[in-house]
Amino acid sequence: MFPIGVGCFSAIAERMAACLGEARQRGDIPADCDVRQMADVLVDCWEGAALRSRLRRNPASLSAMLDFYLRSVIIADPRRTRSK
Repeated sequence: MFPIGVGCFSAIAERMAACLGEARQRGDIPADCDVRQMADVLVDCWEGAALRSRLRRNPASLSAMLDFYLRSVIIADPRRTRSK
């Protein structure tokens, strides 16, 4: 049995993976994307950024993490072009 926190993170990642799977089906993220792995990494990144934000008493780490993560997903999709 996992500690309570681990089960909670797993449940969050499962829900996120379902949403990411829908996005993959719509073509919003690359078809070959491993949505469960992506969800796990997103939860890990979020928790790390949340910890830093709490320690610094500043939400900038959370904003930076989301900006980086979402930009990385969009750039990784060759069908999308960057606006100049």
